[in-house]
Amino acid sequence: MSLPNPGIVRKRIERIEPFEVQVCYKATYLFCARIGEVIAYKYPSDKTANPTGSQLSVRTETYTVNFNVKEEYNAAFFTLLNMNRKPPTFEEIGAIKEPVAIFTVTTEKRKGGWQRQIGLPLNPEYEPWTQQLLDYFNAHKKDAALFPFRRQEIYPIAKEAFKGLKVHIEPYERAVRDAQGNYVYEVKNGEKRLVTKVVKAHDKPFSQHGLRKVRRIELEEVYGFTSEERKKHGGWSLGIEERYGAGIGWDRKSFPKLLQPLRRIKIE
Repeated sequence: MSLPNPGIVRKRIERIEPFEVQVCYKATYLFCARIGEVIAYKYPSDKTANPTGSQLSVRTETYTVNFNVKEEYNAAFFTLLNMNRKPPTFEEIGAIKEPVAIFTVTTEKRKGGWQRQIGLPLNPEYEPWTQQLLDYFNAHKKDAALFPFRRQEIYPIAKEAFKGLKVHIEPYERAVRDAQGNYVYEVKNGEKRLVTKVVKAHDKPFSQHGLRKVRRIELEEVYGFTSEERKKHGGWSLGIEERYGAGIGWDRKSFPKLLQPLRRIKIE
């Protein structure tokens, strides 16, 4: 699968109007979220949606490196090394004091609607959208919902915003279904097998769901997130705290990787 460059997608989001929808898509992008984790409502006829955006919340704190956690210290060390082209001192790592906004997102399409916490830097040099989100959340915290939208209402806005951007799909196999939507099986050599067909390589328009995929690429290829860190950030998997019932926390170990100037993202 080939996707648009993260910088290009960010530029398109910046142009979206009205402003409330723009902020909705900025949140969707930065949280690496499903659109249903940001918007609050759905039509009764929409049987596949289970929006959880009415449960969004935010708090702030100041981040400092915990020297006792090896993964966190290493993340800070290598981020500074990469930025300054020289090994940082203990004093330089200890001097990191960054304001962070921690957003609580309720994961859609997961049993129990488990929550994940996403820490984003408030320094605009690292992420200019975070302060915008924080201001918006605070301004609308008494409203019934931060983003009182249904996905069908805002999809046309996204379609226009991302017009011309394409997603290239490589050939893949897809399971065959009958007219009733049931999977089709065949018996070969006495063994029951699922019938599949090859879908040829093709392009399709980039849509709002593609934001999650582009952010995944940005987190891994630009910021150096591991697969597990990205999965926790985007709600593909539970963090170890959630798995073993040790409480829900934001991922401090990966946060130093976000403390890099946004200009590092190449816009093609």
